[in-house]
Amino acid sequence: MIGVDTSLRPATWAVWTGTAWLAGLLPDGSAMPAAVRDAAAAHHVHTREVALCIGTSAVAIGRIAGALTVVRVRKAARLAAAGTFKMAPADIVTSLDYDTTGTTYVAAPRPVLEDQVAPWREAGFRVAVIEPAAITLLRGAATETVQIIVRMGLDLMDLVVGSSARFVQARRVDLGGDTRIERIRLEIETTISDVRATGSEVAGVLVCDPSVAAQLAQHPGHLPPVALYHMGVVYRTAEPPAEAAAAAGVALWRTRPATAPALRPPGGQVEGPRGRGVAPWRHWRIPRRRVPAS
Repeated sequence: MIGVDTSLRPATWAVWTGTAWLAGLLPDGSAMPAAVRDAAAAHHVHTREVALCIGTSAVAIGRIAGALTVVRVRKAARLAAAGTFKMAPADIVTSLDYDTTGTTYVAAPRPVLEDQVAPWREAGFRVAVIEPAAITLLRGAATETVQIIVRMGLDLMDLVVGSSARFVQARRVDLGGDTRIERIRLEIETTISDVRATGSEVAGVLVCDPSVAAQLAQHPGHLPPVALYHMGVVYRTAEPPAEAAAAAGVALWRTRPATAPALRPPGGQVEGPRGRGVAPWRHWRIPRRRVPAS
């Protein structure tokens, strides 16, 4: 399966061949599916199945405490997300993750997800899964303590805070061309202050860009320990290219080991067009709309 990360610019793709990673950059817009097809074919990869990693800002991630029934939890999650997105609850797609103290939900507007899927279906691909970048990255890091995961894009800085079992927050910063290490360190320190205000403590900083990781390690200031982001150990693969960490993580969502992080709904269901659960699933599947016979 080919992983495609559209959460940052430039977009990236990655696929694990069983012995090595193939990865690269992608153009924006409607040319992306054709670019993936051509790049994969050039490396003799002929699968038409893709997994999409989208921006965390496109979704709502929250938690509902207590041991409620599935129906009540799903209804509460849809209502909460509907308030966030200013949409009708029927237009919200949800995914649930249960544990002993409550339920974590991930929700997004159905039109947003359908827009993400449409160009790939039109190009002949099958979209197996859609996952927010925060979930992909936290699963790959597989840390028991709260960490900040830092990614650099085109004039953007993406920060995800959490652990293997807990999402804390996600933040995106427009650097406006200012990519000095002092500015990057300042934004990380600001994020740490925000997290501490919620009662959590950050144990470390994981950076996807090797050069940024090296500079922060040399000049950490008041940061907690800084290290390079790794995910290969979790999946028992070679380490993917740094710029394609999220694409590689979502490409392997089906083959993750049993020790992979939580934040996935075991046996969870996705809301169908009329609120019916359509399939047992670990994240989101976008169900095809069925038009009732007239």
